[in-house]
Amino acid sequence: MKNQLPLILTAIVCTFIIAIGIMGNEKIKSNSYERQQKLKIATEQERLEDEKREELQRKTALSFCLQDAEDIYWSYIELNGTLTDKETGTYRASTYDWNKAQERKDAKSDICFKKYDK
Repeated sequence: MKNQLPLILTAIVCTFIIAIGIMGNEKIKSNSYERQQKLKIATEQERLEDEKREELQRKTALSFCLQDAEDIYWSYIELNGTLTDKETGTYRASTYDWNKAQERKDAKSDICFKKYDK
């Protein structure tokens, strides 16, 4: 029995060492999983922020483009019509000129929507 005591103690110590190693390995796996989940969440949040930023930029660009279409309309009327009242900014033009201005505005608006409205 005395000869077996060191062998038994060695077996107990080895068992504790293996148990500690297994518990440490589980903790490492758990930390790795938590890091992966945090990274996944952070990546998703960044993607959503990028989408929001792109959407805002697209809407802003659409708004500017539609304002250009409106400017094209009034520029045509100013060039081809007659200002009848400076205070109110009233113009008189032929039906042809009003229709032509509207056609140009509509053409520009169509380009704007094709380019920025997705």
